[in-house]
Amino acid sequence: MGWKKENWTAQDYTELLQYLRESSESKFQQFQQRLIPDTAILGIRTPKLRSFAKEIAKGNVPGFLQVAQRDWHEERLLQGLVIGYWNVPFSERLEYLTSYLPLIDNWAICDMVCNTLTCFQKDAPEGFHYLLDLLQQDNPWIIRFVLIMFLSHYLQDDYIDKVLEASASVTNDHYYVRMGNAWLLSVAFVKYRDKTVNLLKSSRLDDWTYHKTLQKIMESNRVDQATKEWISTMKALR
Repeated sequence: MGWKKENWTAQDYTELLQYLRESSESKFQQFQQRLIPDTAILGIRTPKLRSFAKEIAKGNVPGFLQVAQRDWHEERLLQGLVIGYWNVPFSERLEYLTSYLPLIDNWAICDMVCNTLTCFQKDAPEGFHYLLDLLQQDNPWIIRFVLIMFLSHYLQDDYIDKVLEASASVTNDHYYVRMGNAWLLSVAFVKYRDKTVNLLKSSRLDDWTYHKTLQKIMESNRVDQATKEWISTMKALR
C-alpha cells in the first residue's frame, strides 16, 4: 500500500497503524523493550520505519502530522523521521520540528531523529542559532536533542568553539543529558583534541560528565592506546 498521500484521514492513519503492527517482529520488540523500558513498543526495524517515513514525506506531511497519534514508540519516531525527510524550506521545517520536540521521550527517538536532520548541514548558521535557543529549555530530552545535533552536524571548524562553550554551559543533571554531553565531548576529542582537553582541564564540567567523558574516550576505537593511557591519568585530577 502506498503512503504518499495528498489527503490524510483518520481511517488512512488507522490503516497505516495496522500495517505497522503487521511489520513488527516479536523478538526485535523484546530486544528493544530491554533497551527502552517503560515504553510501548511495536518492534519495527529501523530500515522499515525509515522506508515508511520517506514515502510519507513525499506527500502531504502537515496532513499526516495532524492525524498522527503518539501511543507507540514507533508512532512518535515516525513523525520525527518524516519531518527530517520532508522537502520543505528550512524555516517551515523548524516550525514543525518545534511542535514535534516535546514528543521525544527517550534516547532512541532523540538520536535517530538527530541523525536524520541532515538539512541542518545545509542551513548551518540558522540551525545553530535555533539549537542554542533550545538549549535554554528545561526539558531534558530537548537538551539532549541539542547536544546530539551538535555531535551529528556541528563538529567542524566553524562551530567547534561554540559547541564546546555550549557543552560547558549545560547544568541539567538528567542522566541522558549528561550521557549525551559526555558522548559529544568524547567525539569532539577525536576531532579537536587540544580544544577539548582545554575544556576538560578548565573545571567547568561537573565531575560526573568529566569522568564519563574520559571513560568514553578510553573506550573509543578511534583513540590509540598511548593516548588512552594518557587520558587515564586525568582521572586523578578530579
